[in-house]
Amino acid sequence: MKKYLAFLFCLTISISIAQNTLKYTPINKSPKATLKQVSWIAGYWQGKALGGGN
Repeated sequence: MKKYLAFLFCLTISISIAQNTLKYTPINKSPKATLKQVSWIAGYWQGKALGGGN
């Protein structure tokens, strides 16, 4: 019975959190952006995860 109540509690919490979904509407337009604003990401990126790196 305790496992059932714990499962029901977790299910209820996850459903209540998952309801915050954003939807596109013409009123909520994307902000104007330029490539200059993301130029900081340019370059050679290397890491050790997933077999990359030394």
